[in-house]
Amino acid sequence: MIAHHQILVNLGRAVAGSAAVLAYCQAHFGRGLLVHVGAYADKIPGEAESPFLWIFAEGQNSTIAKDESLVATFIVGACPLSSRGERVIENEIAARTDDANGLVVSGGGALIEDLRDLILETVRAARPGARVASFTRSENNLAHQPLEWAVFEVELVLDISLDEIGG
Repeated sequence: MIAHHQILVNLGRAVAGSAAVLAYCQAHFGRGLLVHVGAYADKIPGEAESPFLWIFAEGQNSTIAKDESLVATFIVGACPLSSRGERVIENEIAARTDDANGLVVSGGGALIEDLRDLILETVRAARPGARVASFTRSENNLAHQPLEWAVFEVELVLDISLDEIGG
């Protein structure tokens, strides 16, 4: 049976090898993605590593009859750049005046969510030694500008044959 760590490494290789992820990161963040698998020496990557994908698993993994599962966490972080090279992006949708309410939207969050979803599609298409059973996504709605981040978790299932469980 394949080790959980190797599954995470295989997922990291799939994302690092994605031409679509590279092109997206170059266009929106000025350089390629740093993919980091496992424990991170400084607890969590920051602005200097932007853009980054941190892949890790923690906690209990379960064994149920014939299937073993692994939950992997993926944290995507980056400092989005505007077309003028600015690190904080705000899009004014409507100016506030004496007679009208205004609307300003942080443009960085959408870029990070799009990158997260592109990486998720890469993970779903990968063959890391286990199959994707389910996934959840979440966003950082309160920005830590200029670093924006989004997260997804993937439950992976390793199918075990009856021979492996002594049946």
